[in-house]
Amino acid sequence: MRLALLLAVFPGFAWAEDVMLPAPVSNAVIYPGSLTLTRRDTAELAAGAHRLLIPLGSQGALPSISLDGAALRATSQADGRLVDGTQIYDPAQAAAADALETAQTALAEAEDRADRAQATAEAAAAQISFWRSVSGGALTGLQPDAMAATAAAIADGVTRAQIAQVDARAALRAAEDALEDANLNVRQASRDLEATAARPGPVDLLVLDVEATGGPVTVTLEGDAPGGWTPLYDAFLDEGAGNLTLVRRVEMRQGSGLSFRDAAILLSTADPNGQSDPSPVAPNPAVIREKETVTLEDNRADSLEFRLELGAPVQAEALLPEDGIARYTGAVVSDLPVLTYGFPTPVDLPPDGQSATVTLGTLDLPVRIFNRAAPRRDAFAFLMAEAANGPPETLLPGPVTRYRGETRVGEAFLPLTPAGDALEMAFGPRRDLPIEFVLLDNETGEDGFFTTSGTRVQDMAIRARNLSDAPETIETRFALPYSEQEDLEITVRATPLPDRRDVDDDRGVSQWNLNLAPGAEAEIDIRVQAEWPEGQVLLWQP
Repeated sequence: MRLALLLAVFPGFAWAEDVMLPAPVSNAVIYPGSLTLTRRDTAELAAGAHRLLIPLGSQGALPSISLDGAALRATSQADGRLVDGTQIYDPAQAAAADALETAQTALAEAEDRADRAQATAEAAAAQISFWRSVSGGALTGLQPDAMAATAAAIADGVTRAQIAQVDARAALRAAEDALEDANLNVRQASRDLEATAARPGPVDLLVLDVEATGGPVTVTLEGDAPGGWTPLYDAFLDEGAGNLTLVRRVEMRQGSGLSFRDAAILLSTADPNGQSDPSPVAPNPAVIREKETVTLEDNRADSLEFRLELGAPVQAEALLPEDGIARYTGAVVSDLPVLTYGFPTPVDLPPDGQSATVTLGTLDLPVRIFNRAAPRRDAFAFLMAEAANGPPETLLPGPVTRYRGETRVGEAFLPLTPAGDALEMAFGPRRDLPIEFVLLDNETGEDGFFTTSGTRVQDMAIRARNLSDAPETIETRFALPYSEQEDLEITVRATPLPDRRDVDDDRGVSQWNLNLAPGAEAEIDIRVQAEWPEGQVLLWQP
């Protein structure tokens, strides 16, 4: 029957034996934005010509093909040619299909029981209507004994019919409840079958025309498909132990349309679809021209990108904006190290792009716990943890959910942290460590940020308090102004002096380590004086 069906589908190949091979996914390499999957299957073939029929997924381009035990003569694709997709169900798909069929049968039986219960209820109602239709006038011609017997019979009939109606209504309610449950079972069984990537049909087929030598023939397919993976983290800070626990998880997804069941998975940070060759470097001479003669069309025609698009020789003239200064802008490309992660046990993945999350393990890091404040913007200090990412672990960038003990404090993004680099993470505000930034007198006689008087003196204060019952240190950071113009002179006086200057190589960013006893307060006083030539405009915001 099966062979006859296949020959009917492909009548032009009646001379060859057709063999259906499901070729399940055996292993896959998942990249951040795609995946490469390997499918493999084996069949016993007699010597001679055969056609191997393999269902295709939704990966687009045909996969690469390798054969062991036979020679490949031709390859073709038959779109939608397999009508009955149940022929290629794997055991899990077949079990889900059987469960759906059983649920559908139970639903039909529940519908029949509900119909019978409804009919019984309607019959009881009809009996009651009949008995109640008998009037007293119909009994006037009867003898007294017969009239009494007839009246008793009518009363008994009405009673029995009403009891039958009550029982029928109860049976109908039970049948309707059973029918609702049966409907839910069918819907659930349908979803379970969909989750297996079962395709009832029609199914696209990859047709391999092979010449077998006799014996087992193994087919291996390798191709790309939609998918990807993302690192996820949960970070738990134990203040008492001075420890940061990172729970590392991976969210994976695949949209091949094929079932990933008990597949060997390898995660890679490589990007096979990304840029693999360096960009061309063209000459870039600088020229000048009359500003009034430069048009938008000239700018476009002179641009390096436009000439590269056309493939024309590039002898580019500088593209000048209105201020006459040429500037370079380019895209920043993340240069991640190529890392791979394997799993000791096979993995199941939904076929429709929905994600599955697995845990890679945990990493315990000793941390330095401290407080940091940015008083220009924040009203409180924040609890911080700093750790050294010990070898050999490289932490890939990804979302992180942060917990202070068991209390969730927020979401963040963990940056790429190579082995040995410092890892810094915040764990929410310390409301018992308020901090305040105050602008004092502005000695210019003018209001606003645009000042033309030639001199400006601005006094500022940073005030911190410790409302906790333990001594605390607040690393307080503030950006002090500076000038890169000879005609603009900036003088800054801070009391006390900063403990660190140009923090993280950011010019002017300073840090004060404020040591506060319980209930204590501290203040930083800052005076900024700016002097510049008359007629110029000072652009600066404290």
